[in-house]
Parts: sequence; C-alpha cells; structure tokens
Amino acid sequence: MPLIAITKCYTTISNQALQVLSGCAPLDLKIELEIEVAKQIKIIKKEEIYEGFQNFDCEELMKPWDTISIGWIYFESPDTGHEIYTDGSKINNQVGAAYVYYYNGTETACLIRLGNQNTVFMAEVMAISSSIDYCIDKNIRNSKVIIDSRSTLMAIKSTEEKRRIIIETKKKLKLTKIHFQWVRAHNGTVGNERADALAKLAASKDQIYTEFGPSEAQVRYSGKVLLATKWQERWNNSAKGSWTKKFFKEAKFNRLHGDFYYNQVLTSHGVFGAHQERLFGKEGACPCGEQLETIEHILLKCKIWGKERDDWSKIWLQKDISDLVFYSPFKKSATDILKKLMSSRLTS
Repeated sequence: MPLIAITKCYTTISNQALQVLSGCAPLDLKIELEIEVAKQIKIIKKEEIYEGFQNFDCEELMKPWDTISIGWIYFESPDTGHEIYTDGSKINNQVGAAYVYYYNGTETACLIRLGNQNTVFMAEVMAISSSIDYCIDKNIRNSKVIIDSRSTLMAIKSTEEKRRIIIETKKKLKLTKIHFQWVRAHNGTVGNERADALAKLAASKDQIYTEFGPSEAQVRYSGKVLLATKWQERWNNSAKGSWTKKFFKEAKFNRLHGDFYYNQVLTSHGVFGAHQERLFGKEGACPCGEQLETIEHILLKCKIWGKERDDWSKIWLQKDISDLVFYSPFKKSATDILKKLMSSRLTS
C-alpha cells in the first residue's frame, strides 16, 4: 500500500483519508482524466484547426536534415539601421502583441489583439512572425529583430522544436537577412519600452485579430483543475474519514502528512482505546476511568497526562481540537504524549 508507506498511518484508515493526507488524488479519477487529456493533446498536435481555432501546438514532422536553428546575440545599443522591437503582454486577462519598426528616425507600429485564453508566449511568437512578414512585404533584407523573451528565442533556436507556427517562422527567416538580438526587459531601452507599451495597448483593444485554441500546457492545467474539482466532490460526499474531514475540508495536491504519531491525531486511528475497541474489540475505556479513550480525551482532558499539559496555555483547553492541530507547539506536545502512550502500551 503506497499511501500507507507515504503517510505512515495505521492500515485501518480509509482510502479517502489517506488520499487527502498524502495529497494523492484517487487513482481512478486520475486515470479517467489523463485519458481525456491525452485525447485532446493528440488532436491539438495533429489538427491545425480544431473547434474553429488554430492550434498553436500543432506539430510538423521534419526530417533531421531539414531542421532549422536560428541563433541570436545580445543587444548592445540601437543604431540608425533597420530595427524592429517586438513584445507580448497580458493585462486585465486580455492578451496583445506588437512590433515597432525604426529606420532613420521614423517609426512604424503594428498592434495585434489575441484571444483572452491565449498566453504571452503565443503573443511573443505572433509579434515576431508578423514583424518578419512586414520585412518580407517591404523587402527589408538587413534588419535586427530585438526581443526580450528568452523562451521565444530558445524555441526558435532549438532543432527539436516541432510546433508548426515556429517552424514556419524559421522558414520565413530564410527569405530575409534578419538577425535576432535579446534585450533585457524594462532596462530603459527606448524601442523595447515602446514595444511593451504598444503590446499593452493592443491587449486593451476590443476587436480580436487572431485567436489560438488552448495549448498543451493549458489542456493539462484544465485537466488538473477538473481532477481537483472531482476529487473535492468525492471527499465532500464521502461517509468515511469523517474525523480527518474536521481538519481537512479541502482536498489538495500540495499536502503531505507523514508523521506516524501525529497522523493518529489527524485520523483517530491509533493506539488509544476508542480505535482499538472499534476495530479489534479490545478494551476501550481509559485507565483514568473515562468510559471511552478517544484521541481528543487523551490530549485535552485525561488526568493521566495532566503533567504533560502543565505548560500549555489555558486557552488551548477551551478550544476545539480542530483549532489546535496545525499549531506547531500543540503538535509537538501531542506527539510527545502519543510517543509515551505507545511506549506504555507496548511494555504493559
């Protein structure tokens, strides 16, 4: 049982509680959604158009000897030659791209509004592709395209890049002598700051010029969100793990509780009488005389462990255990009590 090994809980705990403590979603839900996500990604990579949108991640198979790598250098300073600055931006959940062309003191700009679901990376690629189209259309053969997106430049340089839109951009570069340069963003370079402002302005426009369908990464993220939703619904409706649910009302992936002693507090499955009676038919009464030895009784009320509570704040004893379990000093004290309790039961 992997989740038992991860959490170090008693083997009697329910799968639902184990999943919540370990941050591992139910396997059947994960498999179901992984299959659906894989189907969508296969379509995205294979079909150029899907549900009316162009697929940004549509792939093009190339022979190894046909692959193209476009290098780049660091930007040093502007000059009077042909220079194009590009940028993409997402602001107020709207996406825009822009390029600005400089030559002999004149400026020509282009603004492109993308769909709200599109990413800044898509906008960066769109801005570069459009700037190359402009150079080809105007027969500008010696130009610098200056970009502040390292990820976009790395994709254009990579020989393993399979996305058709980037491969097509590389092919267009063969038609004109364009040199790529990287400039640090928001570093005071006039052309870069201008392209950034224009990209933000493009994002604010109402009319969408182009819109891509969801990327592979977005499909995977949506699948994870749906998995979290379905997992939460199952946890809400579960009749098992009711004690654990007092502390963890929300199922989360970024959670791991692997303390053998403290997980007895979080699950109510442990060495104490209430659990031993319920599962194994053993004596459930507490040696102090209480009818049922629950974890809550041991930690907050039992006279036997009164000495261990001497240093506790009196406020702790007035609170519900659900208000204390994530408080580090309480956790340490509770763990010490459980260690002593287990030691006494093993030696008796």
